[in-house]
Amino acid sequence: MRLGAAVVILGLLSAWPTSPEALTTSGSLDTLRVTGFLSPSRGEIHRPVVVDILLQNTHQTATISALTLDLPQFKLQADDRAHLTGLALPPRSRLRRTVTIVPTQTGPFDVLVQMLTPTDASLVPIARLEAIAPPGFWVTYLPLIIPVAVAIVAAVVTILIQLRVLRATKQEKASESVVQIVTSQGRDYYFAVSGALKEFASTLERLSRAAAPLDREHLSRRAFFFFGIFLYKENEFAFRYGYLYLGHLWAEAAIRRILDEVSSLFLLAPPDEAVVHKCFSDMDRLHRGATMPEHDPCLFKIRTLYDLEAVLISKEASESVRDLQRVFSSVRAHFTDQARLQRLQALARDFRRILEYEFTKLFQDWYAGPKGERQIPQEPPPDFDKIAGRGSWAEVLKTLNEYQ
Repeated sequence: MRLGAAVVILGLLSAWPTSPEALTTSGSLDTLRVTGFLSPSRGEIHRPVVVDILLQNTHQTATISALTLDLPQFKLQADDRAHLTGLALPPRSRLRRTVTIVPTQTGPFDVLVQMLTPTDASLVPIARLEAIAPPGFWVTYLPLIIPVAVAIVAAVVTILIQLRVLRATKQEKASESVVQIVTSQGRDYYFAVSGALKEFASTLERLSRAAAPLDREHLSRRAFFFFGIFLYKENEFAFRYGYLYLGHLWAEAAIRRILDEVSSLFLLAPPDEAVVHKCFSDMDRLHRGATMPEHDPCLFKIRTLYDLEAVLISKEASESVRDLQRVFSSVRAHFTDQARLQRLQALARDFRRILEYEFTKLFQDWYAGPKGERQIPQEPPPDFDKIAGRGSWAEVLKTLNEYQ
């Protein structure tokens, strides 16, 4: 037993390196592992790409010295080339180098690294680069051209319509002026109010069915968001216009009655109404990028529903925010009133149906037929269902007759 152990020990000692030179012998490139990472791995030609090269000497005893790296597919800068010259990797060590390349050819291809030592050479792929040609003129500018083209087409259509109106009778000229007013009010007022009413009513309906406390809290704040938009649009309309314009007098009266009744369903005290108006006025100014004068600063940094929720649940709030929280607490009690909800749903539906009829008539052959008709029609306009796209004439007629 002792003799055998001695023989083993002598064998190990004879295999162990006995001088420092044995530990620093330049190793073969076979024990050198090289990997690479590209940032980005896909890009346009003639655009810089950062290459991270990671070298690892896996040999247990040999040092790889006098190592030079090159990327023969690319023209490296002098600083990067110097950065890849005269490298040395002790046993079991790693080394990282970063260089910048500029691809000049398209297509996916492997990025090759050439490794050179005084006694060995190797060429290995380290990463896959996909270089693409820069997008053409249409690809680059089509997103900009389309809105301009649409605006030009819309302007051309408007001009052609106006030329047609100018060639018509005095009554047709007056109608053209009314069309401009109605479409302007539709863009600034009718469509925004219609959307706010629809979302306000649908949110209250979801709130009536919600059981989870978190869902009810969120839906209450969401309902307040659309209620605030509606209230702000109502006040803004009073400031900017004051008079409703639609194609028929009975429709103007009906729309006014609907909006007044919606306001009365969730009536606020004048100071509370002023707080809500200020909040959503600031939101509108932020969206438009309007300048905030010193005498009228922005008190509510709200752009989205998320921002409003954050303000309403804030614990450390300014006086204006506390006023808004107080108004929300007072009005939310009405959000769960089923009678109010049902009436709001009916009013929002009637509002949309009347607008649907009015704008269908407005753009149907430019008021073909008698222009001064003010009686509620009993017959549907030609292709009404095809133009409107929803609802039935019987339902619309029932709504119209309610506001005779």
